[in-house]
Amino acid sequence: LIPKGMAGFVPLEKKKKKMKFDAVLLDDDSLIEMTWKMSAKEQNKKMLYFSNPNDFFTRTGEISFSSPLFIDSNLGGGVKGEDIAKQAYDIGFKTIYLCTGYDPSDFPPMPWIIKVIGKEPYFLPS
Repeated sequence: LIPKGMAGFVPLEKKKKKMKFDAVLLDDDSLIEMTWKMSAKEQNKKMLYFSNPNDFFTRTGEISFSSPLFIDSNLGGGVKGEDIAKQAYDIGFKTIYLCTGYDPSDFPPMPWIIKVIGKEPYFLPS
């Protein structure tokens, strides 16, 4: 409780409503981006795309944590999707898929990743 006269000095901040997406894709390959976007449009799905982790982390405050993340294993410049997935998990995202052309057995156990999948738009079939 604060005195009425002090109410004007208390900063108030309106939180932005976080948006729920059918998929949030993080991949540095523009062909993969185009494939996922076309598939999302055909099926009337709501998708968000990022080509680099910095852009993704800049916007995480706008994305509902219940939105599934699909992260490429190799994001270029030596950045591993597995590491980005762990950071995303630590801030609140819990539905995270690692998208790769490698066999799932090539990866160690990663409890923050639900499944290692291919690069096709997995989320879209109804």
